Amino acid sequence: MHVSRRKFGQSLAAAAFTAALPAALRGQPATFCRNIGSVLDLHTHIFNALDLPINGIFASWTGLVGHPEWGRGAAAIINAIAKVREKAPPEFEAESFDQVRALEISVDAWAEKFANETPDETAQHRHVREAAQTIDVDDQTRKLFENPDAKDAHRVVFSRIMRALLKAIPPEIFDAVERTEALIKAGAKWLWIMTDPSWKIASYLCVRTPEVGLYIHHLVDMDNYYPKPSQPIHPVARQVERMRAITVASGGRFLPFVAFDPQKGTQNVEEGLARGAVGVKVYPPNGYAPDKNDPNWKNLIKICIRDEVPIFSHCTPSGFHPPSTDGCTSNPRLWKPILDEHPKLRLCFGHAGGEEAWLGGKSKACGGAQFTIGVLEMVNSYDNVYCEVGHLSDAPDHAAAFRSSLDAFVGQYGRLPQRLCYGTDWLMPAMFIRGPKAYLDAFQKIFDTIPWKADFFSGNARKYLNLKKWLKRNAAKKAGWDPNILDYVSHFA
Repeated sequence: MHVSRRKFGQSLAAAAFTAALPAALRGQPATFCRNIGSVLDLHTHIFNALDLPINGIFASWTGLVGHPEWGRGAAAIINAIAKVREKAPPEFEAESFDQVRALEISVDAWAEKFANETPDETAQHRHVREAAQTIDVDDQTRKLFENPDAKDAHRVVFSRIMRALLKAIPPEIFDAVERTEALIKAGAKWLWIMTDPSWKIASYLCVRTPEVGLYIHHLVDMDNYYPKPSQPIHPVARQVERMRAITVASGGRFLPFVAFDPQKGTQNVEEGLARGAVGVKVYPPNGYAPDKNDPNWKNLIKICIRDEVPIFSHCTPSGFHPPSTDGCTSNPRLWKPILDEHPKLRLCFGHAGGEEAWLGGKSKACGGAQFTIGVLEMVNSYDNVYCEVGHLSDAPDHAAAFRSSLDAFVGQYGRLPQRLCYGTDWLMPAMFIRGPKAYLDAFQKIFDTIPWKADFFSGNARKYLNLKKWLKRNAAKKAGWDPNILDYVSHFA
């Protein structure tokens, strides 16, 4: 059944973002976006700026050029825009993702675009006012800015703050070695999309990649690892409720992994699992490592072993982590003590260790540690360890090199064909620019003649997710799921 992007967005917004959320959760699921495709995307995201500690993230970026206040001011601007767009009515129409990706305007024009969308009252936000004291504007504009009615002055200051942020985005966020105008514009496009509500992000994936039958999307919990204040507008508990609503509104096509922060314990994890999450996401490059002796880690592993809940761990030295960390805590070998003690633990290494080894190169990070080889050793040594290919952003352009490495790895690590899974890591910056459809098409071409293609695109992820256990946990009436959702998910169990 073909459904227009507009109709899908309206339906999803109506179902998932009504004022009375509990009623939405009890209601019948919509029947759009329920085609059973042959592909399972094990690693995607539909969070937006309100779910991220962007105050701390942006301050850490602009702090690299000596002005963290610019980042805090930009965060207030982005959050203000996102709040407005979140409350927009279901018929809300803005540029589609494809339109934004194709939009070629200057960095200054992008800054103006943000400024023109920013509510006037944002000028009174203390972080915006602090940024205005040091941003590059003339004295007259700065004086006018203090007047709540001086809209033109507000726009100038908003624009300059956003321009300062765009020019401070670290190049590695977009996998670029050199800072270029194109890179900065890519950052602007990505930030713009991050002001979209989650239902719109979900609708894009459904419409753009109808081959995907199930999206596993990962929540975030990062505020402890950035300069204070860095709390997101939406704490994890609110993310969980919103994502449950999207599961309902999509008829079960979107299922979340709840985020774990070892500093906070397992309360968010337990609440997320109780509300329908299928697994747990950990992000070691924030600055922590798996630790079998830490009480919170021990409790997490206990929960996941008891209920056969899968864990997904970021596994590449690069990533969306604080400048104060180097990503080396993502080394897969750091999981060995836990796996030796709990060999049945369900674990997937995101990014399969990073793209260097997959493209015939060698890692220059973390003392040259070969994360990919560590991943393959773990896959070959434990019964329930998997890996996925999200954000191997250069692989589509170097398909022959990837295929050559894949064949060599399969020859050396015999379990790999039963453990390698498809994932995108969309909506992360480089993947947003490439687009989920292009990434899927590239990997379908790479795997076209591989006998275990179906396992890569779906079968292996199904084994890892163990959705039969999820269905058993959520079949009880008290779980509150509509039987149609459980029936849909059962197709992937």
